[in-house]
Amino acid sequence: MRNMKEKKADKKALSLAMKPNTAPILAIAPQLAQKSDANTTSLDNSRYGKLCEKLKATQLHLEAEKAKGERAATTSRLEMESLRKASESTIKELELSNETAYKETREIDEKLIEETADNLATKAALLRSKQKISK
Repeated sequence: MRNMKEKKADKKALSLAMKPNTAPILAIAPQLAQKSDANTTSLDNSRYGKLCEKLKATQLHLEAEKAKGERAATTSRLEMESLRKASESTIKELELSNETAYKETREIDEKLIEETADNLATKAALLRSKQKISK
């Protein structure tokens, strides 16, 4: 039954297409079968538009995240650089402190060696004088 209606519609369309005044109208106006395609195309265009909006929003979000990441990376680099400089200055201070402590220790060692030598000399002198007295 549907085929009969379609055949009649096709014949009518052909006869109308032969008339010069109606040809442009038939070319523009969609038939029943074409209307669903037009609706589908409209839905597809709408979905495409929404997808484009989502894509743009995602791109903006990613660019913002990238900028945040770059700022965070720059901040981290600056923090690491300041920590490195602080540790280098601390190391230099410790090296100077160690050198000073080493010099002070050497001086104390030399004084102790001198005092020990004096004490040994005094002890030896006392022993000799004690031996002289006991004789």
